[in-house]
Amino acid sequence: DMTVSPSGEVHIAYMWNHRVYGDPLPESSSTVGTYHAVRSPDGTWSKAPLSPLGIAGFHQHYNTLQVITQVYGKLHTQTWNQSAQQWSEAVPLMKADSPPVSAGFIDVLNSSSGSITTKIPILVTDGLLPQTPETTQQRILWSYGLK
Repeated sequence: DMTVSPSGEVHIAYMWNHRVYGDPLPESSSTVGTYHAVRSPDGTWSKAPLSPLGIAGFHQHYNTLQVITQVYGKLHTQTWNQSAQQWSEAVPLMKADSPPVSAGFIDVLNSSSGSITTKIPILVTDGLLPQTPETTQQRILWSYGLK
């Protein structure tokens, strides 16, 4: 995902070293995970680990940049500390039993992405409900308004 913070920094969240095809990367490569890269208004780039390998999406919470990550099947949020140039500790976004399944993907829709015109970001995600003897496995799609 990518966004521009209120202070003009460019932020990118990306999965690194997620090998599916081809030869493995050299042992000296960065460890597997989701990383955050930030470009300051003067053009300087820096990067750091954000979370274990997983999906991430940015949104603006009032004038504060936040990122939503999926950590071990649960959704968490972190807040960008502009002066320290680092993220806060991950905080669970929902109660422990919600959502009922791990997200297959997440997307944070907000006015800066051009996806919606409301000021409140919307989190869209999906998951597979488990198959039972009475039902077949079903994919569900849901959305949450983030306040």
